[in-house]
Amino acid sequence: MDGTATEVFNCMKAAGVTLTSVGATYPKGYDPHDSNLRLAPTYPSLPELEKAMAVLVCTIKMVCAKKLLGI
Repeated sequence: MDGTATEVFNCMKAAGVTLTSVGATYPKGYDPHDSNLRLAPTYPSLPELEKAMAVLVCTIKMVCAKKLLGI
């Protein structure tokens, strides 16, 4: 969702999950819609990856819900 990538990134960082920088797939790292995250796991174990994905899914849902509700 437009305007949510930076907040998702920051929430994930606060939860201890490191993601690739917002806009990493765009030229010069600038995502004009603040809507793109690139996941690039570096050899996590399956349990670590499962935990990280669970946190990511919950975070995306929370951030999008807040945006839709105007919070």
